Amino acid sequence: LFSFLCFGSVMYWKEINDASRILETETLKQTTVRAKQVNSSITVAVSILFRDIDHYTKELIEAFDSKKTALLNAKIEEIKAKMPNNSVLQVAIIDAQGYLTYSNLGFSERLYLGDRKHFKVHTESSEDKLYISEPIFGRVSKEWSIQFTRSIRENGEFKGVLVFSLSVKYLQKILEDIALANNDSLSILKETGEYLVRNLDNEKAMGKALAKERPYTKKDAPVQGEFRDVSGFDGVARL
Repeated sequence: LFSFLCFGSVMYWKEINDASRILETETLKQTTVRAKQVNSSITVAVSILFRDIDHYTKELIEAFDSKKTALLNAKIEEIKAKMPNNSVLQVAIIDAQGYLTYSNLGFSERLYLGDRKHFKVHTESSEDKLYISEPIFGRVSKEWSIQFTRSIRENGEFKGVLVFSLSVKYLQKILEDIALANNDSLSILKETGEYLVRNLDNEKAMGKALAKERPYTKKDAPVQGEFRDVSGFDGVARL
């Protein structure tokens, strides 16, 4: 009888373990599919948004005339009407000496912004390129934003920088709306590994770098992929 009970107990736990493994495999499979769906949605939404901003910065530079700010004001309102509500926080112009000379929000004091990285990067290179900053707390807007900037040049001479500020709150809301579960951790990172925005604990994450190297930050990283690890940010095991 004892041998029979032992055998029955072993078979019972074997069935439980087998069922547990099947459940884990199926859960992992479903999670992988869900993660790919979420990632695809974020990629499409954010890529379109960033491409639009890239295009609008060029349009704004073409419309810029230091003596005719009314033209720039009109262009900004036209662009804001095309952009999602509450996404555009500010459009500003920094002159060649690093001082703020225009903001669609208005300003009352002479502000020096030449210490900002999104200004200095354009003084160090003559290349016409879009620069995307880490999250920055605005000295005029008094809100967190991500700066999309381009240099303003006339006949090759550096005249200043155009700053297009995207609201961090808006970008965070995109991630929150796409998340399928309360504990989904969604992040947008710079290629150098700093957080631009995160749907969970965003204020703690903004501007901080990943705690350790990830497969997707390597130079030879594939366009997409999957891996499992414990998050260096919150200690949660994630796919």
